Amino acid sequence: MTRRLKYTCQTCGHGTKSITRYCISHRPPDATPPVTADRGVVQLAGIALTPTQAVRLADQLVDIAETITRSETTR
Repeated sequence: MTRRLKYTCQTCGHGTKSITRYCISHRPPDATPPVTADRGVVQLAGIALTPTQAVRLADQLVDIAETITRSETTR
């Protein structure tokens, strides 16, 4: 089993294991994990995706978010 990486908080510089790169004191409620690209691979929350997989995931996220938004406005 590999150990989780330790990141530096983007606000105060303290160590954190959160992939949002914010410590518990500075993590906003809507913080999202960083998305990076390295040698043609998209990294999101510790998951490596090909560009095609990343586009499909993005499309699915938009679709489900729109579905939720529509269902909340029709209540």
